[in-house]
Amino acid sequence: MINIYDLSRKYWDFAFENPDKIKPNHTATYFFAIEHCNRLGWKEKFGFPTSMAMEAIGIKSYNTFIKTLKDLVDFGFIIMIEKSKNQYSSNIIALSNFNNTQHEALDKALIKHHIKQSESIAQSTGESNDSIDIPIYNNTNLPIHNILLEKESKEKNGSEKNSKELSTESEERKKVAQKKEKFKPPSVQEVQQYCNERKNGIPAYSFIDFYQSKGWKVGNQPMKDWKAAVRTWEAKNKQHGKSTHQHTNTEHSHSTNSTTGSHPIPGKISARTILAQRLTGKASGNNESGNLTIDAQVVE
Repeated sequence: MINIYDLSRKYWDFAFENPDKIKPNHTATYFFAIEHCNRLGWKEKFGFPTSMAMEAIGIKSYNTFIKTLKDLVDFGFIIMIEKSKNQYSSNIIALSNFNNTQHEALDKALIKHHIKQSESIAQSTGESNDSIDIPIYNNTNLPIHNILLEKESKEKNGSEKNSKELSTESEERKKVAQKKEKFKPPSVQEVQQYCNERKNGIPAYSFIDFYQSKGWKVGNQPMKDWKAAVRTWEAKNKQHGKSTHQHTNTEHSHSTNSTTGSHPIPGKISARTILAQRLTGKASGNNESGNLTIDAQVVE
């Protein structure tokens, strides 16, 4: 059996949510259809005579009535079984158990109105703001505002919980991403390009060899920024008053003088230099016997 209260409640919820759609003619036509169905014993399908409905509702224009009825069908409140051929015939319709509205909109509006009205009365009279005119929720017979306030509290708590979970998950992802970002040793080309940009005279191969031998560590800690290490080298070279490039040129000049000059300069030379002297035959000593005398300290 159709519940008149349920149909009425759903209609007014829809009307409150769609004030731009509902007109007085819609309300009059719909509730006359409910009344007519009730008088017919709540038939599932029933005739809805056009002339009778227009007279009861007070609509004078046939076109206005037809448009109003069509709107109610489009809104979902009435099901059109068979259209009338003219204003003297009857439409066959059925009442729809419309269930596309949201109760919260109208209920919240009523609650706000009730609260403001109660506060106003309490301030003016100083009496209790309890009222017997509190809207009742038909499913539980409890005051609407109690139910909605409880629902809003649950939704708020759930939202805060979800927010905390998302925040924790985001932080964990950041930590994992940071762990995955391991230090990648630079290539000789990368180091040389950076040193050229800074014009510090640091040879890239020396930098690479040095830190590769140390396992790319600075002290006891893994290297995080090789460019910072280059700048540290640069600063140390400036403190000593000469660049690594100048130092390398000096060693190269010394080695050249020791191996190719007509008068070798005593000093530190490598085993490779000794071998070069043997091959060129310019080392001092007896070449035929293979004996060699060099005024130098051999350095590995």
